[in-house]
Amino acid sequence: MKYIKYLTMVLLVGMFTACSDRDVTFDTTLLDSSTKAYVQIFNMAPIANSANSYAFMVEINGVEYQNDLASILLTRNGIPSGGTNLFFGVDAGELEIKLYGKEYVIYDKAADGSYSYRDRFGEVHAVKTGDVLYAIAGDNITLKSGEIANGAFTYAGEDLENKFVRDEKYNATERVIWDYANNCNAPYYVGRVNVQAGKRYHVFIHDLVKIVNDMYTRKLVGGYYKYDNNNSGAFADTQYKGNTENMILNGAPIAVEMDEIPAMKNTTNGYNESNVYTTDPAEIVTTDVIGEGVNIKFYNFMYEDKTTPFRYKLQAFFKNQLLDDTDENGVHRVKGAYDIPCGKPFGFGEACEWTTVPLRKSVYNSSAYNRMDFAFKVVDDNGNIIGDADIVGTASANVGDTQVDENGWLYTYNAAGSSKSFFWDYYSTYYIGRAYMMFAVGVRKGGTTGTNYAVVATPRWTSQ
Repeated sequence: MKYIKYLTMVLLVGMFTACSDRDVTFDTTLLDSSTKAYVQIFNMAPIANSANSYAFMVEINGVEYQNDLASILLTRNGIPSGGTNLFFGVDAGELEIKLYGKEYVIYDKAADGSYSYRDRFGEVHAVKTGDVLYAIAGDNITLKSGEIANGAFTYAGEDLENKFVRDEKYNATERVIWDYANNCNAPYYVGRVNVQAGKRYHVFIHDLVKIVNDMYTRKLVGGYYKYDNNNSGAFADTQYKGNTENMILNGAPIAVEMDEIPAMKNTTNGYNESNVYTTDPAEIVTTDVIGEGVNIKFYNFMYEDKTTPFRYKLQAFFKNQLLDDTDENGVHRVKGAYDIPCGKPFGFGEACEWTTVPLRKSVYNSSAYNRMDFAFKVVDDNGNIIGDADIVGTASANVGDTQVDENGWLYTYNAAGSSKSFFWDYYSTYYIGRAYMMFAVGVRKGGTTGTNYAVVATPRWTSQ
């Protein structure tokens, strides 16, 4: 016992001496909101999600804020990524936003027969005798021994003209598209927008214009670009790989100031003996107190066609997954009906206000989440429902087109002009107490599910 007593005293002394009042600090810089604004950048253009439309590097006022070493700006998505309540701190005033694409790297041959290449950052690297290079058999690089290079080899003056620069994993090295004429990186989009100090913004890039796609290998020959359209090493005067009608981002972005997410009230839920939600006092055997639902905000970036914004407003409705009841304004709601409005109608480039939509978790003893379904009505500036006859070109022969019925609900064609169905969407997991940003995007008429212009869709972001 004596030894245990002394051992205990030693441990206690050690515990007290180990304590410290030293603050834990992080390598951060405090931003001055009197001069700084805070932005998230979104690409909501009506194009399908493919590598042709990715931004592999994003600059704001000449400062690189994002590159593919961290993540890329995808279509129907935004940055900063990895934390959707994160914002970039920028100098208030006019923002010049530049997006950059990628191209494959090939060896450049100089007049003296030597080779070099530019890496992903535009730096020039000369190829010297004795350097270890990489190739695959399909590159058809003939070694001095007469064999075809396949893997690592030591450079001894082989012909590298029009061959890919490859890394140790034998994949073609890519870099941000380089502007040889001006000796700098070449953005495929430049847009300007103004933001005010101390405010948070969602900045949306959304507009399209027809372009020649620079996503594939090219080289400068006699002052003009030539393109390797099938990665064969044969360069042509024009580029045809990819979509027959390529589009690129264009025009000024839209900056929408982010309003405050409302505080959520608690509600008491009752459950029956099967742990199912009920409002019948005679059936309630247990209760819990939890947030009343989820906060939702919708943005409208739906296009009429490939380049024309949709001219009417949308009103979002959620499906009532509660029981038949009457809301706090005396409006009767029917279970299974799309009768829970989410904010007020919102036009193109606009958003409804944050709205708390009621939600009950699936069963009592479970995580606080459930599925939620939603749909849209189309209204004019005065809130009047736009019926079928009011939409120009309602008759459709395109699969996936989105139209409006006589009651103002959006619907889609399932087959070419032969059948249609009510347009609705859902996500399986909405967690009580969280906030979600939702987007109506895509092309209402003439969109496809392939690589050209996306049909109407409703992606979402979790805000907190």
